[in-house]
Amino acid sequence: MPDIATPLTGMSPGIILVIILAVIIEMGLAIWALLDLFRREHVRGNKKIIWVLVILLCSTIGPIIYFLVGRSDGPTVDSSKIDDDEWS
Repeated sequence: MPDIATPLTGMSPGIILVIILAVIIEMGLAIWALLDLFRREHVRGNKKIIWVLVILLCSTIGPIIYFLVGRSDGPTVDSSKIDDDEWS
């Protein structure tokens, strides 16, 4: 009976390293895109929830689409100027 608990044992270490790097890059792009999205006052289409779904559901291409199409040239929110009482 095959050992289901260790599916990566048959793969070469180089392939495993490429997979790990791809996952790290994909997660980094998604986090970077989400942080940028939430810091912006305006995005193209004015629907941030749509861009969140694009970024999260379209894997690696979602954040790239956001950076190429979704970002508007408008101002970002400066976190140092946010009044904490305003958000309470």
